[in-house]
Amino acid sequence: MKSRVLNFKKYRKVKFDSYQTIPVPYPPLSKIYLCYVQILKAARLPSFLDTKTNLAYPTTATNNQLFFLDNFLLLYAIQIQNLPISGCYILQNDIDLTRLEYQLSTRLFTLITELKFNIKQINPNNVLNAFNTSLSKHAIYDLNSTHTDKPRSEFSLDLLSKLIGCSRNQLLYQQKKINDAYSIKVQQLKQKCVALQHPQPSAELFWSAQHGN
Repeated sequence: MKSRVLNFKKYRKVKFDSYQTIPVPYPPLSKIYLCYVQILKAARLPSFLDTKTNLAYPTTATNNQLFFLDNFLLLYAIQIQNLPISGCYILQNDIDLTRLEYQLSTRLFTLITELKFNIKQINPNNVLNAFNTSLSKHAIYDLNSTHTDKPRSEFSLDLLSKLIGCSRNQLLYQQKKINDAYSIKVQQLKQKCVALQHPQPSAELFWSAQHGN
């Protein structure tokens, strides 16, 4: 599709169905969106969704791509089902990334307390790694301050269990099952590939190894 320059005043507020667009997170916020994905794929989505969102106003529009600035719950939901979207464009020069990172992080924390989860669909280590490397440190600190007298800017397993509404031991057991399943797969691969049995596998070993069926 040919790129075209948009008229900001004309397109400041827009309404459309999600199937007409390619919705994606605003690139600087994409890692925060992946934190939402980690959580939402294990949750039961609410039956009612707020369909309003802010969008980054592009200088050109190609292939109907939309950059979401907030409401990442809606962004996740429209990957699964078609929904109407009521958007408001914001000029990129007016975007306050630090504020958005904080707001999206705190909104995710609130969302976790509102949703029901299937613990078997959660990978605790992946969630903690994503949160601690991608979410607002300020937001994590503020959240910790409501649960402990010695807050820190790190998301812990204890804090995750409190938000989800399960015990720490449940998450530890879930992680153990994930680790055990991974170990079994590795052992199965080693039985089929002699190269993997070597202390330091190399490309040469793989080329010369005898592989099982």
